[in-house]
This record gives sequence, structure tokens and C-alpha cells, in this order.
Amino acid sequence: MSVEIDEKLKQSIVKYIKKDCKPEDIIVVEQVIEEVLNSEEYKAMEFFWQKDGFEQVLKNREYSRGFVSRIMFEYHQPIVQFEILIEHCIFLIKEFKYPYKTLPNTCKVLNGIAARAILITNEILCLIKNGFASGALARWRTLYEYSVISIFLVKFGEEYAKKYLAYKDIANYKEVKVYAQHSKTLQFNDISKSELEELKKKSDDAMLNYPDLNERDYSWAKPKVKNPTFKAIVEKTDIEYYEPFYKFACNYNHGGVNGLFFDLGQIHGLSEKDSIIIAQSNFGFTDPAQLTMRALLDIISALLSLNIDTEQLFQLVFLKNKIPEIAESFHEVEKDIEEREKCFRQQIK
Repeated sequence: MSVEIDEKLKQSIVKYIKKDCKPEDIIVVEQVIEEVLNSEEYKAMEFFWQKDGFEQVLKNREYSRGFVSRIMFEYHQPIVQFEILIEHCIFLIKEFKYPYKTLPNTCKVLNGIAARAILITNEILCLIKNGFASGALARWRTLYEYSVISIFLVKFGEEYAKKYLAYKDIANYKEVKVYAQHSKTLQFNDISKSELEELKKKSDDAMLNYPDLNERDYSWAKPKVKNPTFKAIVEKTDIEYYEPFYKFACNYNHGGVNGLFFDLGQIHGLSEKDSIIIAQSNFGFTDPAQLTMRALLDIISALLSLNIDTEQLFQLVFLKNKIPEIAESFHEVEKDIEEREKCFRQQIK
């Protein structure tokens, strides 16, 4: 390449990447970028992008298809049972007689959460089927949050469901304000002044109608929770025993350091050496599957508690008793895989 990389250019690039560059650094880097774009080497990259890249993509797809087929074969029993449990939950939601007259806001929220829970559960199942155990656990984190909110609203009544819904206008305005601050940099459409004012009015009205509400994410939980945080809300629901899993799942959501060197899909964990080559795995699905089923049933239980009948109660008890059985089925497959891995490692020593 004809572009010379001297010390001055290196420093300018570093500052440009770190976003602490001065105007003169930006000019230097932009000049170099222009030279790169016009070079023959850059133009040749388009050819190799298509040829080499497409060939590798085809190889990866072929490998992935085979890998997923092997997962579906080995985990056939627990996955099918998991899918059956989801279908029963869908049936319970569809057949449920919502007490809209007496609990309109609670019904609206819990119906929405139940629908979202089914979707998230299927996303988690999809991740399991494709060999992404840590991703499945990360997605469970959202499902758990919804289960906590469901239990809290059922436990403390219609007024809190009403405030939960009212908080939507506050959340909308908060998000749009952030969007407006960065839309020009991102080259997105601007929010008009009238749109922003309208959203602000709705937000102000919500806080006027419900003095407990403010811009804090969980302010709708006041006054039952004096200092509303998710942890404080969890403590009011009596399912805080999931906290160790929740904390661990946060590593995969928030860039925690433990997410770098431990992966659920790796039998022997991760080292700094092999952490960059991790891919799909056939291991580590027991915890995400079991936690997902429990959170889903907690949400369904909260919903049905609004107007449960005898038949629904029997079905709910039956489904909850199925969870340990399905989890054990996942665990049995993983024990077999782990044993085979030990034998293989002994053979190659």
C-alpha cells in the first residue's frame, strides 16, 4: 500500500479511535482514509470479500447445520418436553378468562407480559437448539425481570399496574430525549420540536397524575418500595433466591469480566488463549432451560391467580412438577457428553 504509516499518523489514529482527537488529528486521519479508499489494494479487497468470504460462509453454514442436527438428536427428549410445556402455557393463556371489569390495568399488563414471555421463551429455546448456552442464560435475565414484575403487580394490586402503564409516557420521553441528542451524529431523522413537546407533556401529565412517578426506572413501585430498584422489588416478591443466576447472567449482558473467561457451553471453562475461538457448543443447557421454565411458569401463575379455576390449578401444578423432570433429562444428556469428553482426553494424552 502506498500510504506511509509514520509515528505522527499512528498517534493521530489512536486519538481518533479514542475520540479524544484534536481537529488536526481528524484532518490527518481523514486524508489517509481518502488515500486508502483510492488505492488498488483496497479495490482488490472487494473481490476477496465476495470470493473468500462467501466460500467461508458456505462452509460455516454446512458445519452449523450438522452441528444443530447433532444437538437435536442428543437432546431430542428434553427439547421436545420443553416445547410441550410451552404449548400448554400458550393454551392456558388463550383459555384464561380475564377479569377486565375488576382489574383492567393488571389484566392488560399481565396479558402483555405473558405474550412477551412466550416469545422470549421461544427465543431461548432457539438459542439452545443452536448451541448458545450463555446467550440463552442472558436472554433468561429479561424473562426473570418480567416474572418479578408480574408477581409484584399481582401481590400489591391494581393501583401499581396503573402506575406501571402510566410510566410508559415517562419512559418514551426519556428515550426520545437521548435519541434527539445523538440523531444528527448518527445521521438519523431529527425529532421535531412539536413531537418532543407533545411527548414531554404526556410525561409531565403522568407525573402530575401520579406524584410517586419520576424519571427513575422503577418509580412506579413507590410507595411500597421506598427506594425503588430492581433488587428492592425482587425482595418484595420472595423469589430473590434466583439472584446468583441473575448476577451471573448480567456478565453476558453488561460486559462483565467473568463473561470473558467462563462460558456455560465449555465443559472446562475458558482460558485467555481459547476465549477468542468459542462457538456453538452441545453443553451447558440445563440451567438456562430450567430457569426459563420456572420464570415462565411464575408469569403464568401470576396471571392465573387473578381468576383461577380448579382445572387451571391442576394444570399449573402438573406443569410445575414437570420442570425438574425435564431439567434432569437435559442434565443426563450433559453428563453423558462430559463422560465422553473425559474418555477422549484420556485417549489423546
